[in-house]
Amino acid sequence: MAKYDPTKQEDWQIGELAEEGLDFNRQCDKIGILPEERIPMGRKIGRVEHMKVLERLKDE
Repeated sequence: MAKYDPTKQEDWQIGELAEEGLDFNRQCDKIGILPEERIPMGRKIGRVEHMKVLERLKDE
């Protein structure tokens, strides 16, 4: 059986299952956000200091 089954699960149940795999730092690593550009607010959520990112990427 698939982990997500829209024929047997409600949308909110599928959403909760999808969020289990989220980790703020892992997602930041995937897209290239450096550790000094992150403001973690728990394991699953956080903020990105966008001005630092823009400054770093302005010459690219």
